[in-house]
Order: sequence, then structure tokens, then C-alpha cells
Amino acid sequence: MVKQSQNEIDQMVQRARPTNRDLVRRDITHGINLPISNLVLKLKEYYYNDGNSKELLCLDGTVACEYKGNRYYIPIEIWFQQDHPNVPPLAYVKPTSDMFVSTASR
Repeated sequence: MVKQSQNEIDQMVQRARPTNRDLVRRDITHGINLPISNLVLKLKEYYYNDGNSKELLCLDGTVACEYKGNRYYIPIEIWFQQDHPNVPPLAYVKPTSDMFVSTASR
């Protein structure tokens, strides 16, 4: 997957209008450029539990994880709220239909 350009990231951050634009840009760029990640930035609708929705920045993709000598690619979403970093991001593991989460593990 081709990494997004800084210009593409800047345009999405500008459209989202976060309170702390420079900190949001810094954290997103850091996440995209990690050697263990394959993340892309998206601007999409987030639906809160109370029924409200808001267009937020979202890092979407996979992060690599080593476990017992095997490498796994975990699909995740990290949503940056409007007041990031004063309000923490919302992070989710997004299992695919063929993934299995063991309940036998501690």
C-alpha cells in the first residue's frame, strides 16, 4: 500500500478542523509512518452511542504484532476526536469475518 502524501494528510486535517491542528497532524503522520503499521487516513462519519454522529479523522488499516514467533496483522481503527489530544482517540480492533478470538486465553 502506498503511503499518503503529507499534502493529502494536511488537506484532510484542514477539512476536519480539529482544535489542535498541528498536534493532530503530528500524531497522524507518526502513526502512518510507523514501520509496524499499514494505516491510511480517512475522513468519515463516526456514530456515537447516543445516536449523534460527526465527521472525524480516522486512521484505518493494520498494525503488525509478533506473538510466539508468528507475525499477525491486526486490523484497527483510530478515531481522532475534535479536541485531540485533550480528548483521547477512540481505538477499535476490527476483526475480519475469518478471524477468531480465543476465549481460553488469560
